[in-house]
Amino acid sequence: MKTDSHLPQFADLMSEYVNFISGIGKCDYITRIYLNSFAKYCMNHGGVLSDDIISGWASRTDKESYYTNRNRCIILRRFIRYIRSKYGAPFKLPSYPPDIKYTPKPKRTLVSEQPYSYSAISHIVKKYELYKRASGKFSRRTMDKIRRFNDFCAHNYPSAEALTEEIVLDYCKKKKTESAKSCNNRIVGVRGFLKYANSRGFVNIPLPSTIPRVNVTSFEPHPFTPEELARFFNEADNLEPPINCRDMRAALMKVEVPVFFRLLYSTGMRTTEARLLRVEDVDLQSGVINIRYTKSIDEHRVALHESMGRYCRCIMSKWKISCPEERYSFLTSTTNHIPENG
Repeated sequence: MKTDSHLPQFADLMSEYVNFISGIGKCDYITRIYLNSFAKYCMNHGGVLSDDIISGWASRTDKESYYTNRNRCIILRRFIRYIRSKYGAPFKLPSYPPDIKYTPKPKRTLVSEQPYSYSAISHIVKKYELYKRASGKFSRRTMDKIRRFNDFCAHNYPSAEALTEEIVLDYCKKKKTESAKSCNNRIVGVRGFLKYANSRGFVNIPLPSTIPRVNVTSFEPHPFTPEELARFFNEADNLEPPINCRDMRAALMKVEVPVFFRLLYSTGMRTTEARLLRVEDVDLQSGVINIRYTKSIDEHRVALHESMGRYCRCIMSKWKISCPEERYSFLTSTTNHIPENG
């Protein structure tokens, strides 16, 4: 039985690890269940961590599914890695056999990665792709739409020598099983391609019109009253972090949340634009924010109100103390920008 005498007591070691993963927000419900199960197993077998204890608990039972066993082993492997990295304990990582029933799905080749189909517009499409890449406006989704248009021309009009308005209208007409939104997505891609082709003199075809949407949402925006706004920002100012949110995360949350929502309200910025703000993008002396990561490819700037500038200066001073080397303005406990799901 291989053990390590330099380790703390098992109960203290497990408590230390649970506090560590709780502090970084990775101690979820399932992790706690499996760690408690392993702790009980270890205490019932002498209370001393060893390779035999690790392999015994990680072994698959008769009534256990492959995926349940794999999940248990993954959580235990994280615990063992923590011990090995901090204390240098030479414990072996528990392993689990591959699932014999698993058949990996073949990787689908993207439309933009497939060879070009020869058509009346294939040579223009190639130039259009080079233009997009050279101008820094390349989008795989947009090129997928144009490549499908090229495939449509090659399959349905193989003998056509040039692109005509009839071919464009045939491709842009709405399918029976297609929504107006999906059809318009195809049309918008073709319109961008035709703008390029018309401006270069390759063709001279009118741009196809989009289809009016009949399934317009019934959503009505709610205008907040001054009383509602006051209650909202009061809650943001007095936010209490969750119980499992400790240390750095709690400190960052109490400072960032009031500033984050006031920034959205006072400037009209999108949530993504605010999440990805970098420290160098905020010029507090002139009161201007440079937004480089936005919905489109065009950067733009917004001006800060004087009161918003005071809030920003407050949070910047605290960032320089706690995270002097950080690039992003709104952080998480892992010193990264706030994730998309908040």
